[in-house]
Amino acid sequence: MNKWLPCIGILMSFSAVSLTTEIGTFGDVWEIAEQNLLTVIEGQVESAFLGNEEKIQQEWRERVTKNAERPEPVQRLTKALKNTTRTFDPSFTVTKDIRDHNGIVFARKGQKVNPFDITPLMKRSISSMAMTKNNLPGLPRKNLLPPSIKSFW
Repeated sequence: MNKWLPCIGILMSFSAVSLTTEIGTFGDVWEIAEQNLLTVIEGQVESAFLGNEEKIQQEWRERVTKNAERPEPVQRLTKALKNTTRTFDPSFTVTKDIRDHNGIVFARKGQKVNPFDITPLMKRSISSMAMTKNNLPGLPRKNLLPPSIKSFW
């Protein structure tokens, strides 16, 4: 029986294709009564923003500036009990000679490289859990915003 199963399947698939025909429409047919969902959404968005572009943009600017200057505290992160300073040395040791596109070696194997020797930091980095009155005493609020964000506004 199992050896005939593939043959029967092939014969049945050919017969089904040859027997299909258009039989017309049965029953009543009506036009679609619902509105197009995309059209409804586009209309609502357009009516919400129509004439309010400047107000919405101003609210967005204020919200972004506020969140950049005074970020919300991270959940489940407590305040430090004592002040600490941590330093980071990004130096690494080259594992093999590194060449440029012309074949000139610019970093030899075993050489210790510090990226900040090539490109120094322009400003000091301040990281804080959240900007509260007690976090950074004496530091003017306007200096917390990076220059790229200040110039954007």
